[in-house]
Amino acid sequence: MFYWPGGYFGWGGMIISMLFWLLFVGGLIYFVFWLVRRGAGGPVNYRAESAMDILKKRYASGEITREQFLSIKEELKEGNKEKQENDL
Repeated sequence: MFYWPGGYFGWGGMIISMLFWLLFVGGLIYFVFWLVRRGAGGPVNYRAESAMDILKKRYASGEITREQFLSIKEELKEGNKEKQENDL
């Protein structure tokens, strides 16, 4: 074990060997977790849909009428204006 032509490495060789295996196993575990997180969460750059996007989809699918669409759209615009004023 840890034999070198001049003799054994001793404690230094044992410590280096242990560090190597700890790093190797730790890297392997990290890689597996990285793969699982990446695969389970969908795209890495996921962006949540805005309220306007959802409203447009509902109108396009026929869930709401044109009048409801326009009314909700105005409410969303007013809400955005109020939010911008409050942020100042």
